[in-house]
Amino acid sequence: MQFQELFAVRLCTPDDAKALALLIQALIVEKGDQLQPELDPLTELIHALLTSGFSDFIIAEQHSQNVGCLQINYRLSTHAAAPYAALEDMYVMPEARKQGIGASMLDYACQRAAGQGCAFIEAQIQPDNQTAISLHRRQRLTPNPSMLMRRDLH
Repeated sequence: MQFQELFAVRLCTPDDAKALALLIQALIVEKGDQLQPELDPLTELIHALLTSGFSDFIIAEQHSQNVGCLQINYRLSTHAAAPYAALEDMYVMPEARKQGIGASMLDYACQRAAGQGCAFIEAQIQPDNQTAISLHRRQRLTPNPSMLMRRDLH
């Protein structure tokens, strides 16, 4: 019996910026967001984030295809007087879902954030996305009583 790799999850380098930008564009389209950045500026931004150390990105690959991504954004909490990580841009292509890819990316992100000295990790989840809520709960993330509010400035 041969071992067949179903998927791989790895930390990104600046060379992965365009692949990540394509996945994030797919996420934006799927969510139906009005704001849809163009590929080149988005690629440049991701490259800058990866180069600066403000963020890490994780990418999931399956059969030589990029099928998922997740951003770990590093921040400082004045309330905890400690660094923490905020998860953003988590996405798995529809055809690659329900195979453990999201759980593996989330587990990797938690381990990476702990290794970077983060005291805790947060993730913003849409309240109607029960699949994402269940996934995050299985990874021991619990609801936070605060509410994220937003004001568009442009």
